[in-house]
Amino acid sequence: MRKIFTYCLIFPIAVICSQSFAQDAIYQIDERKINCKIKDITAKSVKYSNPANPGPTYSLDKSMLLMAFNESGNYIVFSGTDAASTSNPASFLNSNAKRDFDILITIDNEVIASQIDRVGDSDISYKKYDKAAASASSTPVTVSKANVLIILHRDGRHELLISPTDAATVLRTLKPKVNELLSNGSEPASQTSTLATTAVQVEANNATTAGVANFDIEEYRNKALQKIDEFGEYVNNVSNKTTPFEEANKAIELACELFLNKGVKAYVEVSNVFTKKKDKRLVRNYLEKLKLTKYDKVEVILANIEFVSDLKKGTDGNYYGVVTFEQKFTGYVDGKPIYSDLVKKHVTVVLKGYTTYDEGQAKEMWDVFLADIEVVETRS
Repeated sequence: MRKIFTYCLIFPIAVICSQSFAQDAIYQIDERKINCKIKDITAKSVKYSNPANPGPTYSLDKSMLLMAFNESGNYIVFSGTDAASTSNPASFLNSNAKRDFDILITIDNEVIASQIDRVGDSDISYKKYDKAAASASSTPVTVSKANVLIILHRDGRHELLISPTDAATVLRTLKPKVNELLSNGSEPASQTSTLATTAVQVEANNATTAGVANFDIEEYRNKALQKIDEFGEYVNNVSNKTTPFEEANKAIELACELFLNKGVKAYVEVSNVFTKKKDKRLVRNYLEKLKLTKYDKVEVILANIEFVSDLKKGTDGNYYGVVTFEQKFTGYVDGKPIYSDLVKKHVTVVLKGYTTYDEGQAKEMWDVFLADIEVVETRS
């Protein structure tokens, strides 16, 4: 992920050295960590104090922040859509629930409940934790530390084995899986209600989706919004000339991963406010052309993202819904905007099933992908 550095004048901030006990922590977009006591989270800012000098209260704009952890190990990601937590910051601030297990997040996007025996220089030894039995297995498992991205300790501490920028993306993407582990009594109901682990039935070609197990409509919606927001971030990265070539190529690959079948047959429709002409391009071609943009800087802002249709079952067995959003595109040359438009778009969002195996047992799971993006309206 591209690292964004913002320079501004703020009041002095005392950064406390890492402690052996858990405490609140804020990560800024320049990847600096502030150990603190978070006092309040508003629509625009996070207010906090220095535990060593609790008198003054400091404030940081959310646009300067990646994420925050509280002393219980729960987290909020500010860069992107973390609807489950940002919609109810009080639950994050007041949560002091402890759990009996650690959480390992791996390079394969696994979220593993465990009891860690040892974190070494090159590997991690742990026992798998069974939530239903409230106990750990007797057989230890050893995993290479290189295959672990993040550790959320049961005592509230956290360890990031990748950069904070990348960690924020991982934590935002895997929030539903983390919430699933924290549910069923391990987390206050106010924090888990948004992503409750209740199977639902949705309309699908005049039939119900009774066969869709392990699926929650709110989780589907949150994942869809997250992926649309991530796509907007990648478009910004790719289209700006300040992004190094290798990072732009990486952003293209990550953006394609958001689409069904990696975007092989997915199209993005574009338009021009002057010519009114619409043009469809394959996702990868669309991004490659953005990488060669004539503008010095491009700013893409997504807003007013909302669902406009329920899920419908397709002939391929997947379920399809439609989300609408507004995209403001501005191109700059020599620091001045020379082109700008506001486009309303529809994006098809796909719910696709897959099978995983845990100790030989098959389990049906569901994931969300983007499909075609079409232009509904273009205006200046």
